[in-house]
Amino acid sequence: MYYYNKFVINLSLFDREYDLIIIGGGVAGLAAALGAVEAERKCNILLLEKNNEFGKNIRGELIYDDEEILDIIFPEGLPLHLINIQIATARYYSPSTKEYYEKIYTRNKISIEYRILVQELIKLILKKGCKISLGTIVTEIEQINNIYSVINCKFNDNFYSLKTKCIISADGVKSKLREQVGLKEPNSIYPMIKTIAENVKLEDKNRLEFFLTVNPPGVIWIFPKSGDTAEVGFTIFTDFIEEEKFELEKIFFNHLENYPILKDRLKNSGIIYQNLDFLPFGGMIYENFIPNIIFIGDSMGHVGAVGGSGIISSMSIGFLTGNFLANNVNKLTSELFLELNNNIKKSDIGKFLKKEMKQASLIRNLLYKSLGTLEKIDANWEKIKALMTSR
Repeated sequence: MYYYNKFVINLSLFDREYDLIIIGGGVAGLAAALGAVEAERKCNILLLEKNNEFGKNIRGELIYDDEEILDIIFPEGLPLHLINIQIATARYYSPSTKEYYEKIYTRNKISIEYRILVQELIKLILKKGCKISLGTIVTEIEQINNIYSVINCKFNDNFYSLKTKCIISADGVKSKLREQVGLKEPNSIYPMIKTIAENVKLEDKNRLEFFLTVNPPGVIWIFPKSGDTAEVGFTIFTDFIEEEKFELEKIFFNHLENYPILKDRLKNSGIIYQNLDFLPFGGMIYENFIPNIIFIGDSMGHVGAVGGSGIISSMSIGFLTGNFLANNVNKLTSELFLELNNNIKKSDIGKFLKKEMKQASLIRNLLYKSLGTLEKIDANWEKIKALMTSR
């Protein structure tokens, strides 16, 4: 089920003022909307999404099912139709595939359906009174008395100006609004290709597989979903290469053909979904606001820097942000935004993201600066395994 404009939109949405407008309908923006509608103070809230459907670009689909944010959003437990399978282990192969490290998960890690998660979040915010507008492209934000409080947007080839007391922007890693207000982008933004393939030959349907690469430095992954379906993707660690231009798809499919294990896994498979995107692998950006706009999600690096997983971290920070701002929407000051910023940094998720950033730097620098070749990585695999185990 998808939510299209003709079902949820009417032009009166553009003729009123709002307490809070959220830009971006991914999990960060939707969680912010949910946090806002569940605040003690009731607000007029609008969520804007540029695409004509939610969940168009499928993001990460691996989570631990005991995360606090899941208990808050789904107090009766995760909807069963959201869950694909339980993941028991992860195997990390050296670039030669001669060596590997096996991780056993002691917590309940599961594969989920991203689009179903998005749909469940939409149902919750609509029931609580949040308004949504699809196919709405934000073109610019404006200040009144040095406070960002006007959103200019385009809907159905018409232009509108929306007034609001506060803006939460969750418009993605390549955020144009972040650039407009002069905030720093996350470090280590890496290109990635994500595919979903059918009829994959999975050796173990409850095991994740990661294949490190050196030419160029990066990682290929295979994540089982259900049956013989799996996510297969690739990212290049561009911090460690000099080339500014490269053909990501070509490199990816060459690797799939040239790695014997990958070739065997995928020889009879077919791709049913493919998307090129970017992910921030460099950790959280701490300067995330200018009165009265705050940025969350990929645009601020709210993604685990080791594995690139951002569902739980983005939802947690989104919910916290929406709830805090809705409760304080009539007394917003720079000091309040700074308090929110500090709350994010001191939260369990904030601490996790900081730890992940340090671990990611250690692992990648060892692999691609200190070592760098197939032979050196294999020769030092025990050291690499020890570092991975410490994580």
